Amino acid sequence: MVDQREFTVKVEDEEGGVLAGLSGWSWGPVAGISMVWVREKERGSGWGARLLDAAEGVARERGCTRIFVSSATFQAPYSYASQGYVEIARIRDYPLDGAADVYWVKALP
Repeated sequence: MVDQREFTVKVEDEEGGVLAGLSGWSWGPVAGISMVWVREKERGSGWGARLLDAAEGVARERGCTRIFVSSATFQAPYSYASQGYVEIARIRDYPLDGAADVYWVKALP
């Protein structure tokens, strides 16, 4: 049977509120990121990169060799390229007309 599990990464502020978070999954040699969220006033301060690093660490611990994520063009898809992800597909006019859903993969050494 192939091991299939979910995971979360969470950063809390001093009051215990969520500052940033990520949810993902692993299934055999593959991991995926389902959701990434950073509090609006904290965006651009490196939390997204730290969340990705943590998710990649979980994936490696679980024996995954690659990790996938998608992001709409009106979100922050090119931040994935700066973290070593490679664009593999693009669905135009989804989820909105004029936008695209961009799919990324990163090999995990």
